Amino acid sequence: MNKPEDLLLITIIIPIYNRGKMLQKTLESILCQIYRPIELILVDNGSQDNSLEICLKFQETFSCLFLNIKVLQEKKKGANAARNAGLAEATGDYVLFFDSDDELFEDCIANMVGELIIDKFPKAVAVTSYLQLPNGTRTIRPKHISKNPADHLFDTVIPTHSICIKRSVLNEIGPWDEDLERWQDLEFGFRTLLQTDDLVWFKDKPLYVVYQHEESISGKSYFEDHEKMDASLMKIKATIEKQKKGFKRRRQQRALCYKIGSIGAQLRKEGHPELGKKYLKKALSQLPFARIILAHCLLRFQYLYEGKGGRGLWRISRIIL
Repeated sequence: MNKPEDLLLITIIIPIYNRGKMLQKTLESILCQIYRPIELILVDNGSQDNSLEICLKFQETFSCLFLNIKVLQEKKKGANAARNAGLAEATGDYVLFFDSDDELFEDCIANMVGELIIDKFPKAVAVTSYLQLPNGTRTIRPKHISKNPADHLFDTVIPTHSICIKRSVLNEIGPWDEDLERWQDLEFGFRTLLQTDDLVWFKDKPLYVVYQHEESISGKSYFEDHEKMDASLMKIKATIEKQKKGFKRRRQQRALCYKIGSIGAQLRKEGHPELGKKYLKKALSQLPFARIILAHCLLRFQYLYEGKGGRGLWRISRIIL
């Protein structure tokens, strides 16, 4: 029988806040993984329900040589602070960030590890998932597969839980930004793609399920959170400006302007056109000079088209811009 130290160790980090009603399903999906060893780090972020008790009971019952379960408590509010606390305790060769209300298929980690072995241990492996809506309908995410950081800004390529990253590379990527509250996965994913040029994709099938429900943060309106979203985009802007001048940086800048414009369009759709126009103006003012006329026309069309409920414009935009 193999010893744990002879096998690739995968660390799964899960921030938890008031998920007592959903957490058990998530934990059971990890317990059912056919691959071991796994290091599971559960970080309670000040829950006021029975989430911490569930974690401690799970640790007491199932922690063993091939499933090392750690339960931490992080007093600073926010999933990012909890993720960073978990990362500080991680010892695995690769790290996967996951959420406390979603579910891994039993062969998820096994397929990730298999892809890592086949591709001779790249910096990261990414996978697809199902997004399950409250009515039971499932769609596959992401909608397109890419390793390009700019593509991530047109339409998210790597959500929080879709990428398993070599722990040593996370030092180059840097920690989760604890000041960000919305689209922090977009910001972290952008930095990740900049540092993982040898990222590989497991394309055979989706490996986990994300459940959308009334308590999902992503369910909030743009009007409620537009400033928080913008804060994440400005962090991305600062990262882009550190890149070497050239075509790649200009495309990242145009993609960022498209993302800023998407806030404006969604605000218009929600009935706040004047506020939406401010974001459109902001997007237009930050366009790089190259292709500026074409980009101006596209962003203005985006404001009208997506502001009326249009979808899928990113597919054309990522080619044009």
